[in-house]
Amino acid sequence: MMLAGVIAKRRNVVPAGNLAIMPFTYDETDKNSFLSFTRQGNGPHQTPSGMECDGYEARYKATTIPSWMSPKAHAFGFQMTYTGYCHARVDAKFTCPLSTKDALDIIAYMGSDATSPSPKALFGNVADPANAGNTVVAFRTVGASSTRTVHMGRTNWRFRHQTPEYQSGGNTWVPQAILFKDANHLWLSAHLNDTKSRTWEVNPSDGSLLRFYDFPSPYNHVANFARRPSTGDVWFTDSPTSNCGIVDMEASFTAGTAVVTTVMDTTSFNKIGAIDFITVSGTEYFVAAEYKTSGTPYLYVFPASVIGAVTLTASNRFKRWPIGIQIQGLCVSGTKLYISANNSKVATPSAGFIERYDLANLITSVADGATITPEYVELAASGFPEDACVHPSTGDIWTPTEGNSSPISDRAYLSVWSSPVNGTGQENTYTANYDGAGNFTILMNGLPYFTLSDTPATDVSTVCVGGPPQASVGFTNGYAFGFVKNVAIKDAPIDATSYAAIVSGSYESGSLSTYTLTLTNPGAESGNTTGWTSESGNLNVFPSTTLPPHNGSWSFYTGNQALSITRQRVTVPSGAQSAIDAGNAWVKARWWQASNDATSDPGGAGIRTLDATPTQLTEAYSGQQATPLSVTGSGPYPWWPRAFEAAAPSGTRNVDMLLKSTRTSGTNNDTYADDFSMVIYAK
Repeated sequence: MMLAGVIAKRRNVVPAGNLAIMPFTYDETDKNSFLSFTRQGNGPHQTPSGMECDGYEARYKATTIPSWMSPKAHAFGFQMTYTGYCHARVDAKFTCPLSTKDALDIIAYMGSDATSPSPKALFGNVADPANAGNTVVAFRTVGASSTRTVHMGRTNWRFRHQTPEYQSGGNTWVPQAILFKDANHLWLSAHLNDTKSRTWEVNPSDGSLLRFYDFPSPYNHVANFARRPSTGDVWFTDSPTSNCGIVDMEASFTAGTAVVTTVMDTTSFNKIGAIDFITVSGTEYFVAAEYKTSGTPYLYVFPASVIGAVTLTASNRFKRWPIGIQIQGLCVSGTKLYISANNSKVATPSAGFIERYDLANLITSVADGATITPEYVELAASGFPEDACVHPSTGDIWTPTEGNSSPISDRAYLSVWSSPVNGTGQENTYTANYDGAGNFTILMNGLPYFTLSDTPATDVSTVCVGGPPQASVGFTNGYAFGFVKNVAIKDAPIDATSYAAIVSGSYESGSLSTYTLTLTNPGAESGNTTGWTSESGNLNVFPSTTLPPHNGSWSFYTGNQALSITRQRVTVPSGAQSAIDAGNAWVKARWWQASNDATSDPGGAGIRTLDATPTQLTEAYSGQQATPLSVTGSGPYPWWPRAFEAAAPSGTRNVDMLLKSTRTSGTNNDTYADDFSMVIYAK
């Protein structure tokens, strides 16, 4: 089956100045011919989403550097668009966040050509300061005095914008409550070191300020907003008074001060920290979570009919359940409840989490006071997420952060982020501009993010994408995971015009076509090995009770033979055959892999091409490796994304997906695999 490829791009005029631009969505070239790359790994690594970095060996490297790019003192702009594999899913089916034990995985780099690379500038994945088992994207430069690192976010969140105001009178505006008026207007509150609360109305596309109002004292820390669907009223919570109320938003913006029409006394609770509404079977409910830093706070559900200008107590509830501490926000999307917290009820504490519950089921079927467990947990945008709301069109969860590893830990994390909260990596564009005079400006998605002052200390002798300039292959040797495209280096800061031309894809006129090769039983969900043929040894399946699979209820493992080779043969779609015969196509295999320990029983996948007979034409395998364990060096055994590609020679009419594992110790051959897929990319 042929899928829609990349839409053909318009070729824009190159902005003034020297610009090396590597779209990596079609071929391996610099469109302005400043850099010539050599490929590491089987390749080609190109996909319609960009170069696929496999975390093991995939890399492009150039060592002939133009004179305008090499001197450390020169001004420059450095940019890439990157979508990471999710580094954040922590539910039972993916029991350890994706993380390597090394200090740095390089995505895009320019600097020295050395075993211990010294960057003039790089973007990479570094250790998450709020969670040792996770990584975050960062910009790094070796400056005149020290190595400088700017953390730029977890890969499962998209950066939206920062708060429209930063400081006033020496105090910092700390973002808190968030709610959409509509798709084009976002309400965002902040407190000024608990001396004042302000509500901004901003354009969600860029965070530009439209209007604002202030809450009068004593409402100095407004923490949550929620809209009651039946009336349209906007409710808020306030931390210092421990009360809730209704604020007339339009009247408040007109007056410049909050028009509070109703106050509800909730002081009998352990501080109501988050609220929203849901309607189940025709009954509207008010949902509220207590905020505590220790002990047992509760998630309450009240009939909405009992709220108003009253004193609300626990006896008014419909149901309540024990919930985690440090709840910052919640929002309802359909029947689901999303809770934003500094600590998770079930996962590693103090990292920032979003938990999802089936709220409708809790209301209808779970007893008052019962123990409840989230059906899904994902790392939040930082260690300190705040309120949460749902985008009215996309359904994504939006949340502001008040810091990274601590409150107000840096300016960059006084920001708003979004995510579908489904375990997928989100695309962000990262820009570092240096003015040649000691000043860096860091941007995300074209918007201001951070500034720093320093002078680069390294001349550029190489440019790399996907991994370090000099390293042996391996999961812990600095190779990146994910997709990178539109890598650009300019001899001046990248301005708005250059940015728009780069991210639009206008420098690449070609587009790849994608042909899906449909596999039978790719994730063992038949509960057996249907569709797969053992060529050596055997293949078995694991139920979820033995090893949590990457998805579904089953996964594969490679039996108890010294050597296991298994194949599944697929016919090449007719639409791909002309590109194959012209030498313009390659096969991409993807799968998820786990190991029993970090060294024994290495495994991987392979690709075999055959003609119509079928007679073998080529055969190639990925690196045969045991995948790393968790950051603790022991179980649980995390699932790692793997990828491998091979050229499809002329005459290819059949392709085999191969799984291979070699036993090096023990009785079992302990390579585990799940969720295979295979495509052909064609020019």
